Amino acid sequence: MFFLLILNSFFLKAQSLNKEEIIADLKQMVSIIESTHTDPYYYGGGKLAFHRRFQELLTSIPEQGLSINNFAEITQPFLAKIGDGHTYIIPPYWYSDHRLGLPLDLKVIEKKIYVSGVFSEEYKLLLNATLLEVEGVSVSELLERQKLILAAENEYHNLRRLIDGLKSLVKLKLLLPEVADTETIKVKFKGSDGKTFQISFLLNDLEKKSIITNKSSISLPTIKKSDFVFDYIDEKRKTVMLRIEDMQTYRECHEHWRFYGNYYEELARKTYERFHEKPAMDSLNLVIDNLPSATDCFRDLVVTMKNDKTENLIIDLRKNPGGVSNITEILMYFLYGKETIIDVKNQSYQIRKHSEIYYQYNKGEKFDSISESRTLPLTINDYDFDEERRYLSSKNREYKRGQILKELDEMASHMPTFEKEYLTGKYEGWYTPKNVIVLTTERTFSSAFWMLQYFAKSNAIIVGTPSGQAPNTFSDQNPFELKNSGLNLYLTYKMGYSFPELDDNIDVLMPHYLMTYDKLKSYNFDPNSEVIYALEVLDKKFN
Repeated sequence: MFFLLILNSFFLKAQSLNKEEIIADLKQMVSIIESTHTDPYYYGGGKLAFHRRFQELLTSIPEQGLSINNFAEITQPFLAKIGDGHTYIIPPYWYSDHRLGLPLDLKVIEKKIYVSGVFSEEYKLLLNATLLEVEGVSVSELLERQKLILAAENEYHNLRRLIDGLKSLVKLKLLLPEVADTETIKVKFKGSDGKTFQISFLLNDLEKKSIITNKSSISLPTIKKSDFVFDYIDEKRKTVMLRIEDMQTYRECHEHWRFYGNYYEELARKTYERFHEKPAMDSLNLVIDNLPSATDCFRDLVVTMKNDKTENLIIDLRKNPGGVSNITEILMYFLYGKETIIDVKNQSYQIRKHSEIYYQYNKGEKFDSISESRTLPLTINDYDFDEERRYLSSKNREYKRGQILKELDEMASHMPTFEKEYLTGKYEGWYTPKNVIVLTTERTFSSAFWMLQYFAKSNAIIVGTPSGQAPNTFSDQNPFELKNSGLNLYLTYKMGYSFPELDDNIDVLMPHYLMTYDKLKSYNFDPNSEVIYALEVLDKKFN
């Protein structure tokens, strides 16, 4: 019923693609999915169910065609059924229409959504309340609707998706098409005192102003000049916080992309201008060379900690959506050294599909059919199970470790800034603090989860809300452009097993110390309650 409501709302809007163009793009989309994705049928009931849904999608296209935005939106339920949080199409106006939905900042606590911030003084009474209903539709029903818009790796990811939908007017109206033309929206909450109440918000004229939150007793390292920074957070200088907000704004990330010929020029220039507060130079290479370096930051981190004999390191990944995971190996190199990286990598594996279309889109990457590490030669469009075989094999331990080291050497060679340090080995495993804690929330995702699982396997303690990423899931996303609409189909081409020992039905990596609503309340709903909890854990467990 919800899907039909979405479709009915589309037909009334402007069109810019005719039916034939839409069908052609949809067939191109399915061709790319089936040739590139490792298993688009696994979560959706098999191949027959996949194609049944696809034909239902084709028959739903109106004779008059659709606008590009509406076309993107009708693909979403089909793509969501694949069950891959990295596979989707985003309507262009999701990026360009910044109108506010609910004028609230929302976060996940346990399996609920609570108000962590507001954009107007008149709504301060909503702080700390949990969300119950929107226009009479329960949160549980909204979560079911959200599953038909974007796939979720687990329930925490779906809660995060719903929060993003509620905060954007265009997404909110997609979730609630039955109220698309109303000017007000009624929302029911449950306060921290246990009482329920309802608030009406006036839509369409809401502006996102400075956020009003509860006061924090914690001062975080500033990210004005970089998305990865560190500083002491206690007076005794025993505990350092390393704050990593993003994994696609560091220099080595762009060096890696440059190696493969995949330049993300706009991102590089915007990153430079954000941190340097001046226009970027004409030369893209110069722009990349002047981006903040993870190598420099992490070298300074371990040198500082060793000089001060720092006992504790807190790694803050709470807001990190991911990017390029190489930053994990860079950090591990300085903290633990190559041997620990090899040990950790030996506990997981990936299965890759070498699709012809992938290499057409990524011309800088070459298909190697007869690699030294391969058990047997591969041809284009084959699946590559070599890492799985290596993981399952109990033979030739040193050979396995040698292969992983070669992969690590190759990764370093893609990033000249890190390679210079890596080849000298001077700061390898320079300093390992006694205790490492990683902070997570539902927004810790993709490559941020990659870092999380590396440290979890290195005996770090996890504190916070579970990551929205499943332990074993599809990974390594790539964009593919559809011919007529110009829309990007984002798609994965690997299946990653970070924790192969877990059952298939386990889709959450639980923290050692879970943040609960009662715990949050005991910290006066401090925006940095996870940090307070981590310090409390360190104090009780190790002192």
